[in-house]
Amino acid sequence: MDRVSGLPAKKQNALAHLILANIAPDAQWDNTFKTSQHELATVAGKALADSEARRTTEIRDVCAPYELPQRAGDNPPATVADLLESKVMQLAMEDRARLAERLIQSLDAPSDEENLHLWVAEANRRLQALRAGKAREIPAQEVFRRAKAALA
Repeated sequence: MDRVSGLPAKKQNALAHLILANIAPDAQWDNTFKTSQHELATVAGKALADSEARRTTEIRDVCAPYELPQRAGDNPPATVADLLESKVMQLAMEDRARLAERLIQSLDAPSDEENLHLWVAEANRRLQALRAGKAREIPAQEVFRRAKAALA
C-alpha cells in the first residue's frame, strides 16, 4: 500500500478502477441493483403520489420571484440555468470571476452523490456486458498480478 500511496493520483485512480472492476462478484452487483431499483421506485412512487395529490409546485412558480422583468420582444429564460446565467451576468466582474473559479473547481471533483451515480451506472454497464458475453470475469489473483506489474 505504501507503494500505491506514493503514486500520482491518476495512477492511484487507474489502479483502483482496475481492482474494483474485477473483484466484485456477480451476486453482489445483482443485490446492489435490486436494492437501488426498489429505492428508486419508492421515491418515484412518492413523487407521483404527491403530484397526483397536488402537493407539488411547478418549477416556473418556484422561479417566478427570481425572473427578470420582460421587455417587448424578450424571450423568457427557458431553464433554471438560463435564469441563473442572466442573473450572474449582472454581477460585478470580480464576483463573476470568483463564481467561475468555484464552478470550474466543482467540475474537477464530483460530489459523493455524483460519484455514487457514476459508479452505479458504470457497474450496471459492466454487469450488462458480462451478461451479454461481451466481457469476462477475471479472478482476483490475476487482477492483483496485473496491478503489481503496473506498479513495478
